[in-house]
Amino acid sequence: MNVTGARLEGARIGGGWRVLAISLIDLILIRDGMRARDAQVIGIDPALRTPDGLWPSDHAGVVAPVMLTAR
Repeated sequence: MNVTGARLEGARIGGGWRVLAISLIDLILIRDGMRARDAQVIGIDPALRTPDGLWPSDHAGVVAPVMLTAR
């Protein structure tokens, strides 16, 4: 499953350098007999920034409900 639509204008992380948050997203790895029904990128709401404009993490997270399938 490809998670799209999470592009930000950039997140300032340690050392003052900026990266696109889409390049730093957690992954959900699943095995045979499992299937992700959906996926959502979390932690990208600009309201989560500190007063100095920093993000709470150096990457975005992913949440996905996983279904068990017959093998």
